[in-house]
Amino acid sequence: MISQDEFSLFDPQKTRASVLPDKPGNYIIVLRSTSSLPIKVQISTTPILTSFQHKKEKYNVVYVGKSSKSLRIRDYKQHFTGTAGNSTIRKSLGCLLGFKLIPRDINSPQNGKTTFGEFDERTLTEWMKDNLLLFYYANNDCANVEKELIRTYNPPLNLQGNFNKTNLDFRKELSALRSCTSAKQAPIPNNQLKLNTYPQQMQCSNCGINLTIDEGLKNEEYIKCLSCGCIIQNPTYIQNKKIKNADNG
Repeated sequence: MISQDEFSLFDPQKTRASVLPDKPGNYIIVLRSTSSLPIKVQISTTPILTSFQHKKEKYNVVYVGKSSKSLRIRDYKQHFTGTAGNSTIRKSLGCLLGFKLIPRDINSPQNGKTTFGEFDERTLTEWMKDNLLLFYYANNDCANVEKELIRTYNPPLNLQGNFNKTNLDFRKELSALRSCTSAKQAPIPNNQLKLNTYPQQMQCSNCGINLTIDEGLKNEEYIKCLSCGCIIQNPTYIQNKKIKNADNG
């Protein structure tokens, strides 16, 4: 068994990403001592968590993983500052928070590849930084170490390669949530709904460029960034839909 002392702590609130080694290795993502999994959806089971000990402190493990190339890129940039389209743990946490999954490719919306809208991704990034810590261990046997970590800690957000019967029902329900693209979003109160004026501006969640939403795009649910090709949920469409539903209700 890999010793817990082999792992070093990375705190996304305090530590620069450059501290993480640009080498292959493994990581363990845990809840801060005052945090819990954000289960904001209807789910019938509560996962049983195991703990990872560091300097006499115990932290509940939610996910483990490996990087065959760079812990810095995989651990921090993809998980903590990326999008759900490239991060399993982001997609799982976002689904538990009740965020709506949307297609990553507007030209092939049925291919099963999904992510979250820009606002939800930003909210998820802040939640992860506020509630999670990461432990990392640079090594060249990361595939075997990952298997050992899954067997040892039975992390509830590891859906692949986890055959432990404990938390099996939770993993099944989480898998179902991750395959659903029609999760309900929290409604906006009617008195906060306002008609849109055009053109409007929004920022691409991937490359950061400002995009213009003119009146011709107001009925498009998804918009494609002409700079990077990222598919983004159109906030104008969502707001107009809510206004229409409120008027009809």
